[in-house]
Amino acid sequence: MIDPRPLPMSLDDYDGLQPPEGQIWELHEGYIVAFSTGTGRHAILCTRIAAELESHAAPPCHAFGASTIGVRQTDRATNAVPDGAVTCEELDLNETYIVAPKLVVEVISPESVNRDRVAKLDIYRAIPSLHEYLMIDSRKVWASLYRRGPANTWIDMMYTSLDDSIDLLSIESQLSIAHLYRGIDFAKKRKKRR
Repeated sequence: MIDPRPLPMSLDDYDGLQPPEGQIWELHEGYIVAFSTGTGRHAILCTRIAAELESHAAPPCHAFGASTIGVRQTDRATNAVPDGAVTCEELDLNETYIVAPKLVVEVISPESVNRDRVAKLDIYRAIPSLHEYLMIDSRKVWASLYRRGPANTWIDMMYTSLDDSIDLLSIESQLSIAHLYRGIDFAKKRKKRR
C-alpha cells in the first residue's frame, strides 16, 4: 500500500479525487490508503458474495458488491470500500457511499490482511447499524465472522472447512464454504510473466 497524498484531508477533498486505473483509494481518519484491484481468486469470491447478498437483500434493503460503494463515517473522515455490503438505509442513488450498513464483507488478500483484520475491523465495529462483518480469505479456506452481541460485545466465529456453513443472521442467509470456494485450486502456483 502507498499513501499518494500524505496530508490529512476532508471527505469533500476525497470525493473530488479520481484514483488511477487499477487502484482503489480509501480514506482512513483523513489519510488516503491506496491499493490495487484484486486477483482472479479475489474477483471470483467477490462475484459469489455479491450474488449471495443480492439474493437475500429483501426490500427496502440493498446489496452492493465488488468494491462499488463506500462505507462512510463522517465523524472520523473515513470512507472504506468493502467487497460487499448490505444496507437498509434510505439511499440517494447519486451518492458513492452508504452510512448504515448491516453487513459488510471483505475478501482478504496478502496485501490487505492487516488492513482488513485490524484497521477495517475497528472502522466497521464503530458503526452502530452494523450487525456482522465477514472476512473471506482468497489464499486458503478461511472465513471469520464478527457478530455484534449484547451490550455492544462482538463474537468472532472462524470457519476453516469446506463442510462449514456461515449463518448470516443480518440477511437471514446461510453461506456454504464449499459453494463459495468451488473450483478454486489453492495448490497451483502463480506463474511468473515475462
